[in-house]
This record gives sequence, C-alpha cells and structure tokens, in this order.
Amino acid sequence: MELKREPENPHDAHAIIVLDRKGNKLGYVLAVRNKGLARKLDSGEAVKTTLLHVDFDARVYQLHIEVFVRGQ
Repeated sequence: MELKREPENPHDAHAIIVLDRKGNKLGYVLAVRNKGLARKLDSGEAVKTTLLHVDFDARVYQLHIEVFVRGQ
C-alpha cells in the first residue's frame, strides 16, 4: 500500500489517497486525521503503511491501516 498526497483535491487541501500495490485507489485518509500526516508527506518523511483489516459489514467498506513515519 502507498499513501499519496492529492493537494489539488477541491474538497480537501490535505487529501491523502490510499493506493494498492498496482496503483488502484482504495480510498482516502479521513479528513479529521490527515492534516499532520499531509505535512509529513509533503516534507519528504518516509512513510510505511500496513493494511490491518477491511470492514465489509460497514455501509461503506472501511480500511483499517497502520501508518509508520520515520524522518529522514
């Protein structure tokens, strides 16, 4: 999985897309949680993401991910 910034997003200037290994869009990091992470991605900090669980029973599928950030 990969996290990619989408600063041109008209709904959220701090938008972060969650992509699978093939580059397919799985969804977004919640807006209430993305501001600090967006700053880290913009500054070039190394980020590793792990998919923990997918909730298929929710109204909209929910990805539960773990994000590890390590400064350069």
